[in-house]
Amino acid sequence: MRPLFVIVALSFAPAAYAQEISAVCKYEYTVHDQGQKSGTTGEFSLKATYMLPVGQPLNVQVRTTKAPCYEFLANGDDMQISGTCSRAAQNMKMVYVYKIDRMSGAFEEHFSINDKTGIVHYGHCLPAKPLL
Repeated sequence: MRPLFVIVALSFAPAAYAQEISAVCKYEYTVHDQGQKSGTTGEFSLKATYMLPVGQPLNVQVRTTKAPCYEFLANGDDMQISGTCSRAAQNMKMVYVYKIDRMSGAFEEHFSINDKTGIVHYGHCLPAKPLL
């Protein structure tokens, strides 16, 4: 288990200007708006590219294979990448908020529709060769 942690830690930190991080993120469980927890399956690929130095707002370009947030800007540093993706379709505003811990690979995906509390998916990201 320790070698896996070292591989994950080395792959996700430290951040540097123009650094790219590629990962496969797998869902583990979901917490619904009423607090119920259920198992969840699925995965998506992600590539995060530090386009501006750490400390600058929206310094990371994130590309994913998950609809509808194929591309959005995020904030990133040595410890975390976090960003929001908003999309509108048929009088619905969908908002996804992503948080990825660069040290452990843990991620959260908060989803809401029309500003109403939605669901939160939890999982882990593991380093991967770039697919995007």
